[in-house]
Amino acid sequence: MTEKNTAWWKNETFWEVFEPIMFDSKRLENSRKDVENIVSLTGASPEDSILDVGCGNGRHLIHFAEMGFVTTGIDYSRSYIKKAEKRCSGEKINHKPELVNSDFRDMDFSGEFDGAVSLFQSIGYFENPSDDLKVFRNIYNALKPGGWFLVECDGKEVVASGFEERTWFERDGRIILLEYAVEGAWSTLRQRWMFRDTDKSWHETEISYRIYSAMELAQTLEQAGFGRIELYGSLDGSLYDQNAKSLVALAIKT
Repeated sequence: MTEKNTAWWKNETFWEVFEPIMFDSKRLENSRKDVENIVSLTGASPEDSILDVGCGNGRHLIHFAEMGFVTTGIDYSRSYIKKAEKRCSGEKINHKPELVNSDFRDMDFSGEFDGAVSLFQSIGYFENPSDDLKVFRNIYNALKPGGWFLVECDGKEVVASGFEERTWFERDGRIILLEYAVEGAWSTLRQRWMFRDTDKSWHETEISYRIYSAMELAQTLEQAGFGRIELYGSLDGSLYDQNAKSLVALAIKT
C-alpha cells in the first residue's frame, strides 16, 4: 500500500509555514548540545562520515560539519535542503555537506558511513509499517561494518506518561495551541497544530505518525539487521525509565 497524495509530510507548504514552530529559537540553541551528546554517546570521531536522515534545515548537520565530520544530509523537503545548504556554507566548515532531496525509502547508499542519525521524530510517517523497516534496512546498508545508527523519537511510554489532550504556550512571539489524540490502540499519535504568527495571522494543520514502544523499536531495528541495540531516555544517555524525555536507540551494525 502506498500513501495518498495528500499525506501531510508530502506537503511542502507545511514544512515552510510550520518551520518556526518545529524549529524555534530554543530548539535551535540546543542543537549543538544535541550533537555533542551524540558524539559522546556513540564515540564518534572527527573525520568520521555521518548520514543525517531527516536533516531538515541543517540545524544538526552544521554542528557535525563544524566539528570536522564528513556529512551527508537527506530530506524530503526541497526548501529545507536549500536552507541546510545555506546554513552549512560558512567558513568554519572544512567538508561541505552533501545534501540529497529524496524519500528515505529510495536511499541507495552502500557501506559508506561510519554513523547515521535520525533525530526529532523523523520516522513513522508512512502509512505502511513495513516502510519504516525498509528505511532502517537502507540505513543499515549505508553503514560500514561496525557502524552505528542513533534514532530519537517519541517513545510510546513517554507519550502515555505525560499525555494531555490539549495545551498551549507562547514562544518567540507566537501563540501555539496543540491537540493530541491516540489511535489504533496506541499505534498512532494524531496532532492538531494551531498558531498565531507574529503578523497576527492564524495557521492550522493536522499531522500523524506511528509511535513505537522501546521494545517495538528495538525489534524493528533487529529485523533490519542490527546486532546490538542500546536504549536511552535522552540524547544525554540517561536511562529509559519513568523520567525519560524521549526514546533514543543506538543500534550497531555487527
